Amino acid sequence: MPQAATACTTLEDVECTHCGVEMSSHVGSSGTIRYFHTLGREEDDDAILLVDLYPDSESPLAGQTLIKTVSLPADESRWLESRRRYLSLAKIIQVNSPEGGESDPEQQDRDARAAEVAKAVGRGIIVENKLESGKFPRAVVRCVRRMSQPQNLTELNAGFPPDPTAAAYDITLYTADVWIDEDGQTVIVKRAARNEQAPLQGSTSSS
Repeated sequence: MPQAATACTTLEDVECTHCGVEMSSHVGSSGTIRYFHTLGREEDDDAILLVDLYPDSESPLAGQTLIKTVSLPADESRWLESRRRYLSLAKIIQVNSPEGGESDPEQQDRDARAAEVAKAVGRGIIVENKLESGKFPRAVVRCVRRMSQPQNLTELNAGFPPDPTAAAYDITLYTADVWIDEDGQTVIVKRAARNEQAPLQGSTSSS
């Protein structure tokens, strides 16, 4: 009669399927795990949120100068719960971002779910970065997926450098303009393909 599998209680119980080393040994100088293995699916890749801020919320972005870009989670952040929160929010947009077109009956619902997250994140960053003039900046919220490298770097596709942090591994999944209007309501406009902007169908402004 087969025995029941023993539950893993610590990282010492887990052995890396690639190198045979205990996962507890895969640590960096900070004492946190740096390496893990996935099934290689796109949804397993990390996704982050980037928020570009511009000075004039009442004008188109053309001709405006970028104030700064806020990365969520911040690269230097040591607050584990904050990192988990923003990674989870980015994951929501990531799994709802595939473009199925008008033939996909669920596309509008996915757009709505992604927009709610982008709108909330965008408003939060806008309010946190209120300008000295008292006005709120305009934001462009982007969800970016970072592709994984193959275990064997000789299998890299042409054009992909060995550096896993290179921009070539970043794929923008979702982009939307977010701003606070004169009534204090949050407005979101999802960007369509070819850098065009199109109002999100079925979306409403909210404070």
